[in-house]
Amino acid sequence: MLKDLLDYIMLKFFHYKGIMALVKGRYVKAYHWMQKVLMISNTPEYQYDMGIILLSLYKYEEAVDYLHKVLIAVPDNEIALLAYAQSQSMLRHWEEATESFTHLAAQHPTNLSYQRYLELVRNSIKREKNICARELVNLAQTEVEKGQLNEALTHLREAEAFDPQNPQIPNNIGAILISLKRSNEEILDHFEKALSLDPENEKIKRNIVYFRHKMKI
Repeated sequence: MLKDLLDYIMLKFFHYKGIMALVKGRYVKAYHWMQKVLMISNTPEYQYDMGIILLSLYKYEEAVDYLHKVLIAVPDNEIALLAYAQSQSMLRHWEEATESFTHLAAQHPTNLSYQRYLELVRNSIKREKNICARELVNLAQTEVEKGQLNEALTHLREAEAFDPQNPQIPNNIGAILISLKRSNEEILDHFEKALSLDPENEKIKRNIVYFRHKMKI
């Protein structure tokens, strides 16, 4: 009984630490905490958390393994299925990705994003451009964390060429330009481009208001 109680306390502590690390973007720490969790309780709830952490670490094959276990136990888990489909897409496993997005679109016919994902993975040219852009964005994020801002900027510009409709790319470029101390005009141009692609994004709007005020526009 005492061991069960101790395991329960440790489980909750490790899980809390893992989730907090995940929320803060400290994915390696989150991974190590979740390993401890799974040693105590290897259940779908915690397998899902590990799958999301691995997806955040760009370890797609391992993420697929964990998320597949979750879906065996809970086949209609929407969030797990979406993460599974995204992982399969990043691995370029198009048959599996198409099957997953087809299931999501059928389950949630009013969710237009699933319809768009399904259309994307069925188009060989568009899907390849999308994945190339996402790979470059992920690479840029890693470079930013290492302080390699010029390299990150180069890869984001390459990503934008593959996916010019993604508002987060010019927004991220603007953020890097701030760190590189580029001109306010150049920074504002990228934030305004991002807003034109995502007019309801409040974060981008705040960035624009700040820089217009700074430039006294």
